[in-house]
Amino acid sequence: MAEKTPLQRRIEKLFNRREGTAWGPAERKAWKASRAVVEATTEEELALLGWFHGRPATEATYKRKDLATLLNNWGAEIDRARQYKAGRGEYQDAF
Repeated sequence: MAEKTPLQRRIEKLFNRREGTAWGPAERKAWKASRAVVEATTEEELALLGWFHGRPATEATYKRKDLATLLNNWGAEIDRARQYKAGRGEYQDAF
């Protein structure tokens, strides 16, 4: 895999990954399949996703447990974050 993009490094932070950790085959495959969608994500959506992933784990805030699954469900995860936020008020940018 070529050097990671700033966006890839930013996404890794959701999982508290060390910057030098290489992506596995499943993660590389998921990135290749979802790259266009992920790169089209707005700054507001990225901030929302970061905020959502920082919430304490509950049934309402269930988050993807690995990077490949997140990438494969990127749009749905942003939708879940929006729905959660709608019932919780404004959020602070944590991403």
